[in-house]
Amino acid sequence: MQDLADQVITSILSLTAPAPLSDNEFTTIADIVKALLMRGEVNEEEPCDRVAEAIAREAGMAVEVRRDKIIRPTRTSATLSKGTITLNCTSALRNTAILMYKRHPHIPLLGLILKLRGLGILRITNANRYAVTLSTEEVNKLFEEVKAKVRGRALISIHGDEYLFIRRGDSLIRIERLGEGVVSVVKGDYQYKYALVPKDSLNDLILKVKLMCFETEPKCSLSMWWIEPGWFLEPYINRFQSENALPDELAQYNVEPIDRVSIPPNVLNSLSNEYKSIVNKLRNLFVVGSQGGEVDAESVEHRLVKERLVEVGRRVGFEAVQEFSVGDFRLDVAWLDGDEIAYAFEVVISGSLLEALYRLEHVSAGKRILVVRDEELKRAMERAGGGIKVIPTSLILNGKTHEIIREVIT
Repeated sequence: MQDLADQVITSILSLTAPAPLSDNEFTTIADIVKALLMRGEVNEEEPCDRVAEAIAREAGMAVEVRRDKIIRPTRTSATLSKGTITLNCTSALRNTAILMYKRHPHIPLLGLILKLRGLGILRITNANRYAVTLSTEEVNKLFEEVKAKVRGRALISIHGDEYLFIRRGDSLIRIERLGEGVVSVVKGDYQYKYALVPKDSLNDLILKVKLMCFETEPKCSLSMWWIEPGWFLEPYINRFQSENALPDELAQYNVEPIDRVSIPPNVLNSLSNEYKSIVNKLRNLFVVGSQGGEVDAESVEHRLVKERLVEVGRRVGFEAVQEFSVGDFRLDVAWLDGDEIAYAFEVVISGSLLEALYRLEHVSAGKRILVVRDEELKRAMERAGGGIKVIPTSLILNGKTHEIIREVIT
């Protein structure tokens, strides 16, 4: 059940995003979900007192049950707590939510139920009732794997326009490279990723670089802070402490090319003169367009193609996701129609064409599409099987939305 464990982790994080988590908070949430599943059935109309007692036993949470003795004697509400996690139930299970540190984020249990239905763990039997498709032994094994994957790790939330670095002596290293996995999630119109980082590696200051562009304004902004690592270790216990990072001091650090922040030329042009001067000063930290060398230019192009595919997918009504988990690999982009992959995309800029084709050949999707550079189009078409469509990156990057839609769908 290793693959299913990854999907359960992604499902939980998609609801907690963008909040950071420690392994303790995540484990408590996982225990709540496990407690619901261990009963063999989930009933949205079940009264709070019965739900609360079952969860309290399984998850080791303190429970307080209250009854409305005057207006509705049969109505019960309950509050469960453990550490920084609180679960509030009002009347019935369908009115239940998980809160971290009593305020944020608000995670409705019905949202988790929908995620579990999507994973095939729950199957609807009739209105408001769902059968658990796994045995109690399978549920136990699954959630032991889930908790083992996050045990001893900080779950660090990174927004699409944020970059986090750990300081190591006179070097800065991207946070994602410290971890044993990165989970990409989508919440509404926003994309986040969680880096699962061993706690013992967060033993020095964290540099946060934020490059923000606003749709309503033509300008982009740049900010940089040093952050104490304690907040990432226990974000709902330790106080957030930060200090502005000065360009002169950052210029003294070594940053590997793979860790540098890529800034497309159009974003650079949207920065004020003050921010442009900072970028030009910190060429150890930033890469502009193709100036950082071939590898950096290719990574920027790869990212831009994926972002454009996500944008177009959402325009036509699909749930468009980057880095979508399928078994033991991830698709660059998937357009989802409910629980089904309607369109699967792999983008090859400098990576392995054979690996991309392997992923497309082993995914169940309505249509499978390979996006390659124009000069590789002929070779890719010769290699691709009859069920895989090949289109050039120039169309995705430069074509109008209706042209991309027509080429992809027809």
